[in-house]
Parts: sequence; C-alpha cells; structure tokens
Amino acid sequence: MNWMAAGVDIPTGHVEPTRAHVPAKRGLWRSPRFLVGYEIVLVLVGYWLYSVVRNAVRAHETEAVQHAYQIVNIEKLFGLYHELSLNHFVAQHEWLAYLCNYYYATLHFVITITVGVWVYRRHRWYARRLRNTWYLMNCFALLGFAFLSLAPPRLLPGGQFVDTVVIYRTWGSWGDTGVAAHSNQYAAMPSMHIGWSLWVGITVYRLANRQWVRMLGVAYPVATLFVIVGTGNHYFLDAVGGAAALGLAFFVQLLISHRPVFAPLPPQALVAPFTRVPSLSEGPAPSNTAPGDSARTTTGGSSRHEDPPGRATRGQRTSEEDLPVCCWH
Repeated sequence: MNWMAAGVDIPTGHVEPTRAHVPAKRGLWRSPRFLVGYEIVLVLVGYWLYSVVRNAVRAHETEAVQHAYQIVNIEKLFGLYHELSLNHFVAQHEWLAYLCNYYYATLHFVITITVGVWVYRRHRWYARRLRNTWYLMNCFALLGFAFLSLAPPRLLPGGQFVDTVVIYRTWGSWGDTGVAAHSNQYAAMPSMHIGWSLWVGITVYRLANRQWVRMLGVAYPVATLFVIVGTGNHYFLDAVGGAAALGLAFFVQLLISHRPVFAPLPPQALVAPFTRVPSLSEGPAPSNTAPGDSARTTTGGSSRHEDPPGRATRGQRTSEEDLPVCCWH
C-alpha cells in the first residue's frame, strides 16, 4: 500500500519496504557455487574435446611440408620471412632459449586461466560473451588444423631451423617423446598461442583499471609472437591466422547474441549487492536518497576515482548474474 498517497503519516525512522530491497531468491542453477562449478566443467570439457579433435586430425607429412614451402614463398614475396634469423638469435643464447621454451609450454595455459577467473569474478557482465568468443575461436582453429596441415619451421626439411625445445630438453613439451607421440605436430595454422594471447590482451586492456596492467595486456601478445617464432614453432602467417580466428569469433558472437563482447553495462543493470533488479513492468526502483544528498552529489563533486562508464565497481553485481548460465548474451 502507498501510505503517502493515502495521506497517512509514516512514523519517524520507518522505511517503507520495497520489492527492490528483498533479497533475490536463487534456484540451484543460479547459486554461485553451481555457476562456478558449471564454468569450470564447461571449460575443462571444452578444452578436452578441442585437444581430442586437434590430435585426431591425421596430417600427411608430405602435404604439410608442401604447405610450409608455400607459406615461406608467400612471406618472401611480401618481405615477411624473418623467422630463421630470429630462431638463430634465440638458439645462440641458452638462457633465452630456456626462457622461451618454458614460456611456450606453460604460460599459454596459466595466463589464460588466470584472466578467465579474473573476468568471471570481477567482470561478470562480460564473462559469458568472452567465454563464448574463446570457444568459437578454438572451433575455427580446428577447421584450420583439419584442412590446412602445416609443418612448423622446426620440421621444415632444409630450412636450417633449430628446434630449441629438443636441444635444451624442455619439460612438458614434445622434447619428451611421450608428449610428442600424442600431439599433432602439423597443427601450426592458425597459431592458438597468438589467438589465446590476443584474447587475453584485448580483455585485460579493455577491462583493467590500472594503466600498467593494461600495458601488460598489450605486451603479452607481442612477447608471445617473439616466443613462437624464436623457438621455431610458427611462421608469422600462423600468427595472422590466429588473429583472424579471434576476429571471426568476435563477429560470430555478435551475430548470435546481438550484443558486442564489450557492450557497456546498462545503468539499470548496476545495482547494490543482494538487491533484486526490478523488471521493466515494475518501473525503476524507488530511491531512498534525500534531495539534499542528491544535490551534493551532482554539484559538490568528488575526489574519488571514477570508474569508466558501464563498468561495475567492487561490491556491486549486475543483473546478468541472474541469467541462465547457458545464455549467449
């Protein structure tokens, strides 16, 4: 009942309860624990399927080598063929070769997982669209592995490349015969090291608040490009293919969800913790801010750092947390 409209005085200190202050009731499928478990299982199963399909592709060595020579000729035509000099530079410095080898074998997973967790915990509004983009990118990469087998520079006959991983016996890579026997050695186009690192770099640059963190996001794909070429694992055109797979994934995600990955957070979706977002039919939630407080807010200014528009601040959540976990939006 609207007591003010009825002319009834409300006792001092009494606040009329509103639906916007009622804690939202969550079903099991919307509970935080279920959502976290769902995302973990989804990513693990997705990567397992990606690995199975990638390694199940049977590539003929002759065909893969022919494609490699074609890539080299194209790069020479456009003045891009600098892989050999960069590979020899890395191989001549043992400490750098070790650093690049372990970078190639480990950071590919560690940084991607870390950024994924950070996005899910701190930027939930973007998490599902970023996750779906990552999935689409890997699906497009599988098409490349299936229809364009490619021998990497380290396996190119007569290419004079140094396989730094084999020479310096890097743990956890094809320098171990057990790992090499179960890995598709000719799945070089497109480079998913570049695809994943660009996904990380773009995400960090768009969502991080601190400038130095954003610069790390920019530097990460550049460092990854140096590593994949310096270790003799990819050509520069493989990196172009990885970037193209990510760009296509962003586009298809937009077509499916009708919303860009980094669409601004709508004002009506930014609410205080543990409050229910009213539906459109209910209208805007009532405000408990006194007129004087509102005036001070708009005219008095504040020295506090303001977050970019459309970005949730710490302690706030978005209405998308209440959407089905399988949605594309």
